[in-house]
Amino acid sequence: KPDTYGIATKAVFYNLKVSNSAGYATEAGIIAAVDTAISKKVDIISISLGFDEEDQQSPLNIACDTAVDNGIIVVVSAGNSGPSYNTIFSPASAYKTISVGASNEGIEIADFSSRGPTSDFRSGVDIIAPGVNILSALAHGSTIENALMAIFGFQSGQVEYIYLSGTSMAAPVVSGAIALLKGEFPEARPSELIASILNTANDLGYDSYVQGAGLIDISRAYDYLLEHQSNDGDFKVIGSSIRNDQPLSYFSPVNFPGDQAQITIQYFTGLHELDNLSITGNISRFISQILHLEPTNGLIRQNITISIPY
Repeated sequence: KPDTYGIATKAVFYNLKVSNSAGYATEAGIIAAVDTAISKKVDIISISLGFDEEDQQSPLNIACDTAVDNGIIVVVSAGNSGPSYNTIFSPASAYKTISVGASNEGIEIADFSSRGPTSDFRSGVDIIAPGVNILSALAHGSTIENALMAIFGFQSGQVEYIYLSGTSMAAPVVSGAIALLKGEFPEARPSELIASILNTANDLGYDSYVQGAGLIDISRAYDYLLEHQSNDGDFKVIGSSIRNDQPLSYFSPVNFPGDQAQITIQYFTGLHELDNLSITGNISRFISQILHLEPTNGLIRQNITISIPY
């Protein structure tokens, strides 16, 4: 019966328990699970939890980025602290994770879905997936089951599935979508799979802090990879998906003469080479430095120092 539910029903799962029955977890426990996943050489890590930690170099963020460096796609729920902006925390705020926000049935962003930017002015949200009233497995002995027993008189084990809402529901949708694409295109690199879902996401009309690339579209992502697959089975994924095209739109770190700040432009590309960043127009006179960081598994990051001259 469980095999009839879910997205990637033929995927092989490693269930690594990090939380107790009340849903509490420690950062050390999650890091240990990530390390175990790396040792198992998994393709995808799906994490539906988070901490109110703004440090971009937190141990958990570093662990997730390390997993990506090992060729693993790490998908993380963006958080349920919306609709306020600047509510993306660890590990969704890690540089190399895929941060997933939630939409409702009406293809609108759920009010609870966290918004960017991160504390270093990256967009914070990469993509959106359905996350409202999602049919989910009910863990026996959990706080949710105990509540059902207390409120509705259910017996333990009587209910197997329940409808839940949250970005914790949206992140597995993206993980499952990537697993499906990996099954159809086993030779595709992680960055090519990521580029396919970002480049084909549907624009919902929100800014990038809210929707990232937009709402995931598995069918379009499949067609995209099929279109860019060469006769020899290799992929020629052209173009790139900007992950934060509005880093100064709402939270300008520079306002007065003498102010200086560093922002990060970050995006995935299937090209596996360093893209040239060109800045034109009057704003170029405010750019004092551009630091190109070497790409890792298709992730390009460029730090830009902005100064307002006296």
